[in-house]
Amino acid sequence: KWRMLITQIHEVGTYGCVVERESGTSYLFFQSFTLALLGEAEAHQAHAFGNGGRELKPEEFKFDKAAAKVQNSDKFGAELARLALEFSATGKRSDFSQI
Repeated sequence: KWRMLITQIHEVGTYGCVVERESGTSYLFFQSFTLALLGEAEAHQAHAFGNGGRELKPEEFKFDKAAAKVQNSDKFGAELARLALEFSATGKRSDFSQI
C-alpha cells in the first residue's frame, strides 16, 4: 500500500510532499520515477529513499529546482520506497493555508 502526504514543515508557508510505501519496503522494480510541483510553488530540496530507509546515492536521482521536480537518473538502481519534495507556495492563492 502506497500513500501520499502533504504536510506543513518548518516555518509557515513551507510544505513537504511525500510519496511512500507505508511498510517502508517496496518489492516493485522501478524503471523510472518523477515527482513534480505544478502551479505557483518553489521547490527547495528533494530526497529519495530505497528499502529500509536507505537514502539513494546522489547520482541515482536528479533534483531540478527550477523545474520543481525530482526524477531518476540513468544510474538509478530500480529500488524506491519513499520520495520527498520540500516546497513553498508562492502564489497569491494558496490552497495549503488549510493544512
